[in-house]
Amino acid sequence: MNKLTYPELYDLSKDIREQNNLINQFPEIKIKIERIADSVRLVLGDKLNKIKGNQIRQIGETDHFKKIP
Repeated sequence: MNKLTYPELYDLSKDIREQNNLINQFPEIKIKIERIADSVRLVLGDKLNKIKGNQIRQIGETDHFKKIP
């Protein structure tokens, strides 16, 4: 997996080769995407940024049972 160094936004209906990054033309979309991504990182984690998700549980565990044999 590659680390994203700068946010990117493309209009895939017109630019399927992703050659024209539109992120600077739409700062409000950039902010919205970053907020959504940050909230998902808190829940699921992010290995690239070394963030452990707060809702990650061990395989075989549920909310009601600990480790299933």
